[in-house]
Amino acid sequence: MDRDVLLEAVRRFGTPLYVYDAGKLRERIDHIGRHFGGESTTTLYAVKANPAVALLKMFKEAGWGADVASPGEASAALKAGFPPHHIVLTGTNLSERDMRFALKEKLCVNLDGVDQLEAFGRLAPASRIWVRVNPEIAPRTHPYLATAGADSKFGVRLADWDAAKAAAKRYNLCIVGLHCHIGSMLFDVRHYIKALDVLLELAAEMEAVEAVDIGGGMGYDYSGKKEFDWSGLSEGVYGRLEGFAGRTGRRLRLYVEVGRWVVAAAGYLVVSVVSVKRVASGEIVGVDCPFTQFLRPALYGARHRVVNISDAGRARKTYFRVVGNACESGDVLARDVEMAEAKVGDLLAFLDAGAYCATMASSYNGRPLPAEVIWDGDEFKVLRRRAEPEEVCY
Repeated sequence: MDRDVLLEAVRRFGTPLYVYDAGKLRERIDHIGRHFGGESTTTLYAVKANPAVALLKMFKEAGWGADVASPGEASAALKAGFPPHHIVLTGTNLSERDMRFALKEKLCVNLDGVDQLEAFGRLAPASRIWVRVNPEIAPRTHPYLATAGADSKFGVRLADWDAAKAAAKRYNLCIVGLHCHIGSMLFDVRHYIKALDVLLELAAEMEAVEAVDIGGGMGYDYSGKKEFDWSGLSEGVYGRLEGFAGRTGRRLRLYVEVGRWVVAAAGYLVVSVVSVKRVASGEIVGVDCPFTQFLRPALYGARHRVVNISDAGRARKTYFRVVGNACESGDVLARDVEMAEAKVGDLLAFLDAGAYCATMASSYNGRPLPAEVIWDGDEFKVLRRRAEPEEVCY
């Protein structure tokens, strides 16, 4: 995004501020469509990455469906206009209240445990359902981003598959879809192919299965140096599906989920420098945004590129860290940042802040949530206005 656009956004809306680039988002949507755009494929946007309704509408207009993890996310997708049958609720440990919501709204329900099948079967016997499978493939990633493997809380383990089928039979539930999600920030497409092989092996024995979902978590490089191999993934996946069709005479619908990869690059967090001080280990730059409103660095040790957009040709300098305004020692937004020398009043932009940033923000310490705006070529649209201090009270 052009620096002048970010400066104008701050002039109009203040800081901290999340700014999204609609043009960049459309580019990413089109890129996915070139690899997974066939008539037998449904791409689902992972709403948890960023649930802003204005962004959801862009995915809906592109013909995508929605992957949701809760009734709240489903409500956002419904508000954006997604048809209920294009919304897949893949929650973990769904309560009876969650299930009743899904039934009332006629969502596609994806259950991830034997107990969950039992509970749903008692509520809605003879329903069409999906089941989340744990293929026990555990690629290396951050522990908080691992969603499969022997100790994962997600999905039905293969050892429990017979029990899951028995529960479905007991309540006359028809399993029409098989799903898996093996983790996030994955770059080796072979893991997806192995997981799909597990789903296809199960599907071969279940005539009612119509669709398989390989999940999401495609790797996004926050350094800007590495790209995910979308061509390799699509070739491998479609090749396996063709092989399945040749062996069984059945063509399955493919679902693929995309969240971070499509929306991260379209987002920026702009903050104001309010303090520059020297400590024993070097200099720290204090800004007006707490880590609770930009959680990824503290939660995952994530590193986002930072640009001083007030830079006026100053000498470059390495700062030890950029810290926020929360009353917590862990309030660190960036470490070992190299950028133009910062002064009080400067504006810093954190890049690739479109996914899992604003959506994870809280008002801890009584800090109002930041505003969110989208730039669409020649105008700004406010997605969420800046809250007032009194609005964080309850």
